[in-house]
Amino acid sequence: MRKREWTVPCLALEAETGAYHSMVDTASLFAKLKSTTTQPVIRNLMTRTRLPRESAVCERGLMSGLDPESLEDAGWGLLFAEDDPRTDEILEALEPLWAKRAAEMGRPPIVFRGERGFRRTYRTASDFLEYHGVGHQAVDPSAGVPFYLLLIGGPESIPFPFHFDLQSQFAVGRLAFDSVDAYAHYADTVCTWDGVRSPHGLTTALFGPGHPGDRATWLSLRHLLEPLHDWLRHHREARRRRWHIRATLAEAALKKRLVDLLGGPDTPDLLFTVTHGVVYRPGHASQRARQGSLVCADWPGREAWSRGLVPHQFFGAEDLLPGADFAGLIAFLVTCYGAGCPAWDHFAFDDPESTGARALAPKPFMARLPTALLGNGRSGALAVVAHVERTWESSYYAPNIARNATDYFSVVWDLLNGKTVSSALSTVHARQAVLAARLNRHLLEPDDRPELAQRICAYWKAQDDARNTIVLGDPAVRLCRPERARPTSHNG
Repeated sequence: MRKREWTVPCLALEAETGAYHSMVDTASLFAKLKSTTTQPVIRNLMTRTRLPRESAVCERGLMSGLDPESLEDAGWGLLFAEDDPRTDEILEALEPLWAKRAAEMGRPPIVFRGERGFRRTYRTASDFLEYHGVGHQAVDPSAGVPFYLLLIGGPESIPFPFHFDLQSQFAVGRLAFDSVDAYAHYADTVCTWDGVRSPHGLTTALFGPGHPGDRATWLSLRHLLEPLHDWLRHHREARRRRWHIRATLAEAALKKRLVDLLGGPDTPDLLFTVTHGVVYRPGHASQRARQGSLVCADWPGREAWSRGLVPHQFFGAEDLLPGADFAGLIAFLVTCYGAGCPAWDHFAFDDPESTGARALAPKPFMARLPTALLGNGRSGALAVVAHVERTWESSYYAPNIARNATDYFSVVWDLLNGKTVSSALSTVHARQAVLAARLNRHLLEPDDRPELAQRICAYWKAQDDARNTIVLGDPAVRLCRPERARPTSHNG
């Protein structure tokens, strides 16, 4: 059996140099925990990862007897920041969307605004929930907070950590547009495309380069994209329902192909990509516009290209065709910064005793590409699933484990079978809860063994990686009509 590996790269390249972005080296934390008492470091890690000291982790989902696929059971609502000056304008722009959800529920949606919305004084989702009389148990929408919650506004209005915390218990999505018109465009997209497809004949496109000498992308091909492609193509249900599975992998994953897949003639129903994301230094003029753009096979790898990236090597919002029609696409972008960027590094291992962290941006922001997909003026995407901050290969690869990407298999399967986008992500968020519980247990062990340091490093990265996967768009949208009634379940 091979020795387990604990240091892993992330899926990101620095735009100005072409270098790999902050491949985490756990040696410093390993040495710190090995050479001194662990307790000061552990206390700091617990604070910075916002983990409770209790070993129990809240289970995400509805109480038994309620169906998360039924909005009549689960409920749906909008959550604004208390001081959002555009609340009335955005509500008016979203009127077709919330009217549609009201019809599906048989009652008006709940709108959390003003003092009932997100307050600047809230440190965690618990503060919001306690204000509304809700605890950390299976969700009962009749208690006042519906299961499906659509956050309105970017991370400067409603911070990313609040979003992460809330989605550990509820089905959460987010919309953040500069223009009020974009909210209206999105509402029209949902009213046109939400759940209207048949579960038969759906098209899924897989896209992922394998750059020469690039460990992260080749592992993603071998352990995620190629197995997922084979599994879907040979599944008896895929044949019965005449699903079309298209894969553009390795050297074929060129930018010109992504142009066809994102609003071009080959736009699929479901797009699943695994690529490096483009990263800029904090405050760079292109950071907000291009960070999280998708690096394509046009980049030949570090050995052949030892300088900064150029625009023809990656795909960003500026590359979307004028008048592009995304036709209610759902996209899952596995890449660093694909959903957005916080102001501070979530994975700072270089000085584990420091309460400070490396700055990533002057202010947190949403990635431009998914925002453009959702707010498209003609026909936008229904939802984009992506990562805030970095994503690691640990989500799809682990030494000595034959198949570590089954969470992604489940997401794709559930989307193709008509589950809501948030329900389809339940396996990813369940993994975060499991990893957080294991991390908690190891943090509380009064033990200075080197193995403890290794496990802390591994579990910290892996649970943050799963936690940072979010839905952009309405969490209740679905790709198609379920072929048959979904069974009642308490899992969200």
